[in-house]
Amino acid sequence: MAMADLAAAVARRKAEKDPVADEYLGKLLERHQNGDTENDIRIAFRDFLLHTGIAADEREITTETRPALDSRHKTDLQIRNTYVEFKRSIIKAGAIDPEAIEQLDGYLMENARARGGIRNGILTDGANYLKRSVGDHRRNISALEVKKATKEFSRPQQGSRLYEYLQPIIDTQETGLAPTPGRLTRHFGADSDVFKMATALLTEAHEAHRDHPTVAVKRKLWRDLLQVAIGQNSVDDSPDSDWLYVRHTVIPAPGGIQNPGKPRRGDRPGCGFPLSRE
Repeated sequence: MAMADLAAAVARRKAEKDPVADEYLGKLLERHQNGDTENDIRIAFRDFLLHTGIAADEREITTETRPALDSRHKTDLQIRNTYVEFKRSIIKAGAIDPEAIEQLDGYLMENARARGGIRNGILTDGANYLKRSVGDHRRNISALEVKKATKEFSRPQQGSRLYEYLQPIIDTQETGLAPTPGRLTRHFGADSDVFKMATALLTEAHEAHRDHPTVAVKRKLWRDLLQVAIGQNSVDDSPDSDWLYVRHTVIPAPGGIQNPGKPRRGDRPGCGFPLSRE
């Protein structure tokens, strides 16, 4: 779905009450409130996807999918490039269950290592929803921040709001977009799912091969350049330095994306847009 179509769909649902979304959220909340099984919650969530049109048909939804061919794990549900994991309750002692988060993060990383194409994950009990992206497990996010990022849809009348929450997470198959500065920032910037995934995978690769001669030379060249730029002895071998090195390695990658429009005066051939410009 193109961004214009997505915006129009969201606007329509904001402008008018959606009885279908409300009906199927109500059924989903019944499962949650009755303490039904995770599979019951999964079935009710699947019905919400189908009847609200988030899923075009049943073929877009699969269950018990392995994150990688050699994985011993199975995910609860997959729709397009999103995994959804279900629990009777994702809240324990007033906080989001860290074991449930770790489980979903593990599935996302397994798939990323296998280049499976999954970008997002959703942890839910039918009433509470937490979005996770590949690499979120490496970010220093406090339990309070995780709780704030969790969205609650605890009333059937919030069916349209749940639709609006799920749609942009799941429907990310945009194609044929011109690489404008804003789109590059949104799709490849520091807060994007692509950037988080690339950073997580490159961090793993760096940790595994940091002592390789070629990697060591690249790291030394980077350190020398950075010291010239921001001051002597400003870069060490601490974890913070590792994090900075990985980010500086990932950031230039989108520069290879070209602007297909007419070159402007002063543009150099082959120059992409900087991620910081709007």
